[in-house]
Amino acid sequence: MVLLKKLIFFNFILILFLSLVSATPQIKINIAPVFYEGDTIEFSYEIFSFENQAIKYFAGIDCGEDNPQAMLELKEIYLKANEPFQGDYNFGELNSLYMGKNCTASINILEPFQIFKSKSFEISTSPLFTFELNFPKKVFLLNENINLDYTSDVSSLNIDATLKYPNGNSENINLPTTIKAEQIGTYELNVQASKEGYKDVELKEQFAVIEGNVEIGQVESVKDIPNNLEKGEDKKISNLIWILILLGILLFILIIFVIYFILKEKNI
Repeated sequence: MVLLKKLIFFNFILILFLSLVSATPQIKINIAPVFYEGDTIEFSYEIFSFENQAIKYFAGIDCGEDNPQAMLELKEIYLKANEPFQGDYNFGELNSLYMGKNCTASINILEPFQIFKSKSFEISTSPLFTFELNFPKKVFLLNENINLDYTSDVSSLNIDATLKYPNGNSENINLPTTIKAEQIGTYELNVQASKEGYKDVELKEQFAVIEGNVEIGQVESVKDIPNNLEKGEDKKISNLIWILILLGILLFILIIFVIYFILKEKNI
């Protein structure tokens, strides 16, 4: 009799366990093991149940507090027995704001059962390095030597530099280098610095070359150079006009004196 009661109790527990298992949704997450800079962080998932039931759940990505977080969106779906539900989650593009570390993709079912399923993956971003272009100044005099150089906290960089001249011509140059300022106007230096394992750096700088009779202290920026040069030319033209006007006045006075003396000789 005691053995029968134990057997009945055991069967009851087994049936209850099997009922719970059949009613509990099953979760499967598919995600790439590693994401690189420029990739879109996303994953697909599958939720399966042996019974018809409505569930509420969250899908999400967690890369730690130091990385950007996405807002959680509560979803509600109706599962049909033995028909897997397919879903996708898109977190966004992986960029340099992320710090390389392990992350997790997860599905968290809240109702009617509390079930949490997660899968780990890695994010890999290239570290940054400092890179700055060095100019002794931004405004130079005609025929002056200009030293173009750079500073960085890493060595053995690959440097691709292009110098655009005021006349519109461009030339690939090596850095560091020294050029002679043979053209008046604005120069533009475009540089891309790269090294394996690091994120590329692109910089653009402008500097100007002016004539010696233009005061450098009056130039506020490189963009002011064309205007100041035009002002210098306008000033020269203005001075020439005033000189011509004065010469005209002097010539007019001279003619009046000549006419006066001629009339006086004739006693008119």
